Amino acid sequence: DAFDYEELLERCCASESLAKKLLIKFCDQSRSSIDQIREQIEQQDAAQARAIAHDLKGAAGSMAASCVQRIAEQLEAALKQEDLATAAEQLETLENRRAEYVSCVRTKIPDLPLEAGIV
Repeated sequence: DAFDYEELLERCCASESLAKKLLIKFCDQSRSSIDQIREQIEQQDAAQARAIAHDLKGAAGSMAASCVQRIAEQLEAALKQEDLATAAEQLETLENRRAEYVSCVRTKIPDLPLEAGIV
């Protein structure tokens, strides 16, 4: 599964309201992070893209989004090597994994007020 809600609840001390607030924030900010990484890759700024990928990797780990975390880690490694071609490919995979995660979140928590364009 792309999203382990039970793991997230455990991290939130069983607080569903906290988990939901964090999910809304992560779903929104991860979309923005991917856009920022894309911009930095287009500008050939591997160091800045890497810093954003690193932050996204950490946030994904905290949000029980292991599929997103793994790809963000691979993206970060490519950027560390300044391999922008591989990084661009991994960014596409990251975007797809994030979309799968958001879709899974919507399925498991249908009442979560995510904006329609958040995927």
